Amino acid sequence: MKKIIYTAVIALGAIGFTNAQATTPVAANTEASVELKAESLLQEKYVEIKATDLPQEVQTALSKDFEGATLNKAYINSKNEYKLTLTTAEDTEATVYATAEGEWIKKK
Repeated sequence: MKKIIYTAVIALGAIGFTNAQATTPVAANTEASVELKAESLLQEKYVEIKATDLPQEVQTALSKDFEGATLNKAYINSKNEYKLTLTTAEDTEATVYATAEGEWIKKK
């Protein structure tokens, strides 16, 4: 009878140990993905600038593609990408992103 109890305890211990080892890599991957997300958020940090500091190409693209829109605020990030908040001619708020060359960027 003692052998059956010892065998059961050892079997349960082995199962618990195996499960503990299987979950460790998942936790490590989760930490890595959190670090990557935090890093990408830091790169996406925008700093407000004056509208007059926008490159001429961005100003031209804005007036051409968003005719009648009013620029509310302009921002720049470390990758020289511009975030523009504006009020369209239809009185709706919009946020658009552009490169320094005046090309529009789609952000998720």
